[in-house]
Amino acid sequence: MVSKVLRVYPSSGYTNAAGKIVTVPQIRLQGKWVEKLGFTVGSKFMLVADNGTIILQSLRGISE
Repeated sequence: MVSKVLRVYPSSGYTNAAGKIVTVPQIRLQGKWVEKLGFTVGSKFMLVADNGTIILQSLRGISE
């Protein structure tokens, strides 16, 4: 099991109808630890989110 404390970053998402840039939250996961957990470049994963919890599951080896 891996435990990390990460931060939610702001990201310029889009321009609304009034021409104002809207900031949206962004979560970045990067590093060799991500690859060691089975999330390799180009691989697919499933995201399940509910009530403040996000679960990511690698789809490596799972038929689509």
